[in-house]
Amino acid sequence: MKKKILLAIFLLLPCLTFAQLKRVSPESQGIESKHLLAYYEAMMNLKTGETHHIVILRHGNIIGELSPQPFTKEGQHNVYSASKTFVSVAVGLAIEEGLLNLDDKVIRFFPKSLPDTLSENLKALTIRHLLTMTSGIHPNWSMRNNHSDWGACYLREKVETPGKVFQYDSMVTYLLSSIVQHVTGKKVFDYLNERIFTPLEIYDAEWEMSPEGINTGGWGLRLSPLSMAKFGQLLLNQGKWKGKQLLSAQWVKEMSANQQSTGKLEGYGYHVSLCDFPNVYRADGAFGQYIIVAPDQDMVIAINQANLSNGIHERHLIWEHLLKNVNDKPLKEGKAYQKLQAAEKTYRLPTEKSRVTTPQNSPLLKQPILLGKNPLAWKSLQIIPEDEQLHVHITTQTNETFVVDAGLEHWNTVESTVYPPYTIKAMGRFNGIKKNFTIAGCYGWEEENRLNIHLLFTNWISGVRLSFTTDGDKIQLWIKENTKKEKVKVEVWQ
Repeated sequence: MKKKILLAIFLLLPCLTFAQLKRVSPESQGIESKHLLAYYEAMMNLKTGETHHIVILRHGNIIGELSPQPFTKEGQHNVYSASKTFVSVAVGLAIEEGLLNLDDKVIRFFPKSLPDTLSENLKALTIRHLLTMTSGIHPNWSMRNNHSDWGACYLREKVETPGKVFQYDSMVTYLLSSIVQHVTGKKVFDYLNERIFTPLEIYDAEWEMSPEGINTGGWGLRLSPLSMAKFGQLLLNQGKWKGKQLLSAQWVKEMSANQQSTGKLEGYGYHVSLCDFPNVYRADGAFGQYIIVAPDQDMVIAINQANLSNGIHERHLIWEHLLKNVNDKPLKEGKAYQKLQAAEKTYRLPTEKSRVTTPQNSPLLKQPILLGKNPLAWKSLQIIPEDEQLHVHITTQTNETFVVDAGLEHWNTVESTVYPPYTIKAMGRFNGIKKNFTIAGCYGWEEENRLNIHLLFTNWISGVRLSFTTDGDKIQLWIKENTKKEKVKVEVWQ
């Protein structure tokens, strides 16, 4: 019996992430529901990508929570470079403990990874330079793909004068992750888990690790949108949670201040990006992963997307629809709040459309389809129709197999232990990430010779659209990923 109780508690841990923050009406917090509805509508109709999650907080309460089908609010999401802000918090904690100083020289922490000859610029490199992306080292984005000793490779690069030029670089954050591990004896994830995540009741976080056994730092964090929002609320609270100071208020002030010009309208703090509207800052990850912190409005907005734009338009939607429309006093609730609640339950990402019924004699069905070189590293697939769904059996190049049940003009979801497509090709990628993925699928026949199958990994980020055409027994296939601009033609045969 005791084992069953413990197992039940373990299975419920992800749900506990949603404790503490209360759901209330926007009006009770001084903003009309119609503004949230307008914001949802704008985000659901973007031409540059798809919206996966939105969580909106005001005064520490949830006033909006949107996860369009097939995504769910409990689902984790890859946050890419929004991970960097979490590393900054870890650095702040280590400084508060007296384990680090902003002016500490970086070479102090890597006695076994230094080049034989130390340049004066390398000797001058400090923690502060890493935090402000002014290391003087030109970014080498392929380093992590081709080497296993990332720290040593980075420190062997040519170093220009530190502190002069802003150069955005994820390996800078990896070095900080390594330094935190060096001084605390704990991986950044474990350090934050003890000091930040557990007090915030965040139990769904995971973080990738390098071949060196260090959390990747500049990318690789996976957690739910509400966990992101909680983290943002901690920053908004100047490091305080439930009356306890988890993080120095001074550090929050410094990390969110304009520490470095980027050559654009927006400045940069300590692994924090400033917005180009008043007194708002953010954690910022590729494809539209945001934790927006707005102290003047006492608001936090967490967003997950697969968006291919530069993000300026999407961020300005937050200002136009939300931040500029807040009031100091509660407002009267009306029908708009009921519409908001209904919308949150009914929004869904578009499904494939069908104009014809499944042609039973199509060469796409039942027989295995072998795939040539493709970005998904899939070796073959087999499509088996049953009633109004297609069972898509997929075999990877490593001979792992999984089945997706695609629904006719609706999303079906299945569980999978196969890693999804990932834009980052770093050595050891996914190390540290549990293989608990969910895949939603839908399909539609445009014509008897045209089949579209859409797959979404709903607790990661990845999405794939497979477009088949047939001409007699000849098959053509195009693959379009939601994190890529171009579709790719793939050679196929049976």
